[in-house]
Amino acid sequence: MNAVKTAPGTRAPGLQIDFLPISHAMFNKTAAYDACASLFADPLGCVPYKAFQPIVERTDLNPALEKWIFTRSCETARDLLLENAEFEYVSVNVSPGYLRSEDYIPDLLEILEEHEVPSGKLCIEVAEGAMKADADALVNKLHELRREGFKVAVDDYSAGCMPLSRLDSVPADVIKLDRLLTNGALVDSKAEHAVKSINRRAKELGCEVVAKSVEDQKHKYLLIALGCERIQGGSPV
Repeated sequence: MNAVKTAPGTRAPGLQIDFLPISHAMFNKTAAYDACASLFADPLGCVPYKAFQPIVERTDLNPALEKWIFTRSCETARDLLLENAEFEYVSVNVSPGYLRSEDYIPDLLEILEEHEVPSGKLCIEVAEGAMKADADALVNKLHELRREGFKVAVDDYSAGCMPLSRLDSVPADVIKLDRLLTNGALVDSKAEHAVKSINRRAKELGCEVVAKSVEDQKHKYLLIALGCERIQGGSPV
């Protein structure tokens, strides 16, 4: 599974974005892309954006940084559309603080208009863990996003912070399984049962499920057997 990414050996210090393919599990065909930002700096190498996002969120840099990531994602979606590439969406993670702000949706709509990309080609991800605090406000924002035509995803889902019984109250189009859960399904029957249960409930709600951190055929076929129709590989760095 090849990502749309910077060629090996050409990385410069700074924030980088790779676009990992989300594939149809059975057909090895790219369905969508996930924007994965990382900070490249010696001697650390590449640090995933999610590792330092909570720190950035406490600074004034956060809105500008997330707007930059969204802009790059719109550029990629525009380029794919110009190439007549078949893809459903480009998925972008958002921090709960910026999502709750009054500027968030107007910012997105302005960037979309500038790049002439329809909102339906972008999927906004919010992590399951973010739903622990002020969940009602976040859910309301997700409803607003869907009214504007965006797709919505719950990222890193493991039924920990948000039990299956609450999924029906969240306006999600996509459920992205936490990598610890998908990896655990290889060795643990409880994790295997959890993946199967999440898939069953998500399909009842009309949600797509994406299994993350899938690196080999054995893992892929297990997840297919458990009901996963979309898969995503691990880190591009």
